[in-house]
Amino acid sequence: MSFSIPASALSTAKTSARLSPWKVLPHYDWGLIHWMQEMVEYASTQLQSELVRDILLANVAVFGPLVYAIEVATAASLILGLFTRLGGALGALMPINLWLRLYDAPGDWPWTYLFLVVIQLLYAPGSPGRSFGVDALAWRRSGASRALYCVLSGGLKVACRGGSI
Repeated sequence: MSFSIPASALSTAKTSARLSPWKVLPHYDWGLIHWMQEMVEYASTQLQSELVRDILLANVAVFGPLVYAIEVATAASLILGLFTRLGGALGALMPINLWLRLYDAPGDWPWTYLFLVVIQLLYAPGSPGRSFGVDALAWRRSGASRALYCVLSGGLKVACRGGSI
């Protein structure tokens, strides 16, 4: 039994990848640079605008892959259940940054960024990842790995004492 993908589907996928409004590696100019330019124009403060223009846009070859790596690490953290609280915190910082930097952008919906912050912060108070995630494996171990997990999980007293949450 063989499986083949129709040529029209491949053509559509390639066109979608080329026309993606966000990031497609390694061409940051299609999405990341566009939104950084929007940030320069519509930031909530002049300082943020200058920071993006003078540092981030000037060094997009450094910051482009860094932004991509942080987004992938956050997604992997939440999907795999590995250091889930840390992933949720990083995930909450990203929409806060976008909200502050695209504060007055026309056609933008600022409340969506706050919604994303709330969703990401849902990972903070509980013990996510301890049932089906990699965090569950780390939690069951003892010694140095538990100490490392304790630090990365936010240092909750119950977690660091070895009790269950």
